[in-house]
Amino acid sequence: MQARIKGVFQHYENCAIFPDPTTGLLGIIVSYDGTWMTRGHYSHIGVGFVVEVDTGFIVDKEVISNFCQVCSNRDKKKLPIIPEWKKKHEPFCNKNFTGISASMEAEAACCLWGRSTLRRLRYTTFVGDGDSNTYLAIQQLNPYDVPVQKEECINHVSKRLGTRLRKLKKEMTITVTTKTGKEMKKSVLGGASQLTDNVINKLTRYFRKGIRRNKDKPNTSTHEIRKNVLASYFHASSTDDRPMHKHCPPGVNSWCFYKRGESDKTKLCRRHSDKPGYLSKIPYEHRQAILKVYMDLTTEELLKRCMKSRTQNSNESIHSKLWMKVAKHKFAGLRRVNFVSQVLVMEHNFGYEASYFSSLLGFNTTLSKSVNLESPK
Repeated sequence: MQARIKGVFQHYENCAIFPDPTTGLLGIIVSYDGTWMTRGHYSHIGVGFVVEVDTGFIVDKEVISNFCQVCSNRDKKKLPIIPEWKKKHEPFCNKNFTGISASMEAEAACCLWGRSTLRRLRYTTFVGDGDSNTYLAIQQLNPYDVPVQKEECINHVSKRLGTRLRKLKKEMTITVTTKTGKEMKKSVLGGASQLTDNVINKLTRYFRKGIRRNKDKPNTSTHEIRKNVLASYFHASSTDDRPMHKHCPPGVNSWCFYKRGESDKTKLCRRHSDKPGYLSKIPYEHRQAILKVYMDLTTEELLKRCMKSRTQNSNESIHSKLWMKVAKHKFAGLRRVNFVSQVLVMEHNFGYEASYFSSLLGFNTTLSKSVNLESPK
C-alpha cells in the first residue's frame, strides 16, 4: 500500500504538484467504477476500484457484500439472533452492507472517499460514467469540505449516442398493413440506406473521435469539440445538391474529401453521389430527430466534463482481470473476493513476479514451465 502511494506522490512531484501545505494532503485525479460479481441487479458482491489516471496505479479498492451464508442459514431455520452468537460471528460475517445491489457502487465510493485522507490523498476529481447516484453520494458525503469534480468517460458518452439512436429508431414507427390484412408497426428509420445498426456503430465511433480530436491541443474550447462532433453528422448528411461541410476541418490533410478538394484544385474532387453519406438518404424531417440527439449530447455542461478526453479503460481492464480470478458462475463470499482483489492490486501495480506470493514469503522460487511464455522445443 505505502509503495503505490509513494509512487503517486513521486509522479505528482515530478509534475511540480505538491501536497497542500496546511493539510499535507495531495489532490489527485482518479477514475472510479464499480463492478458486480453476477449480471443483473441481484448480485451479492460488488467491488469498486480507485485508479490514478496518470500512473494507472490502483490506489484503493472496496468490496461490498450484502449476503452471508451463515446468517442466511440461520434465518432459514428461524433461529433467534442471540447477542452472544452475534458478537462471536460478527468478525467472520460475510455481510458488510444491507442495501440493494444497485447501491453498492455508491456505497463503495463513500467508503473509499471517506478514508482517502488516511492515505494523505484527496480524490478531488474523478472520471466516471453516467451513473449520477455515485456522484450524488460523494457530494452528500462532502469528505473534503470542497466540491469533488466529475469528468465524463468519453467512451460512455459516445455509447449514449448509440443508445439514444437505437431508442429513436424503435420509437419512430408507422402502421402498415400486410398482404394478409394484419396491421403492424414499422420503423421509418429501418431498412437499407437508413439508420442501421452498422451506421449507428460508425456514428458512435466518429462521435468519440470528434471529442478526442483536440485532446493534445492547448486551450481547446467546448465550442471546438462541439464543432468536431457535429462535423460527423453534417458530413454524413451531405449531398451534391446540399453539401454541409462547414464544420469539417480544412486543408489538404483533412479527413473530409470535400475540404481536401477545396484546398487542392489540381485534383478532381469526387461527388457525394459516388459514395453517399450514411445519413444522406434519410428524409430531412427524420434527420432532424437525429440531429436533436446530437444537440442533447453536445451541451456546454456535458462537453466541459469531456475536455480531457479521459476514459475508464483501466477500470474495465481491472474488472476483467478480477472476474478471471473469481469465476462469475461460482459462488464466492466476501473474504475470497477481498483476498483475490488484493492479489490483483499487487499484480497490477508491481507485476506478477514482484507480487508472487511465495517470493513475498521469502522462498527462492521460479515459475513453473506451465506458465512460461515460451515452452522448450
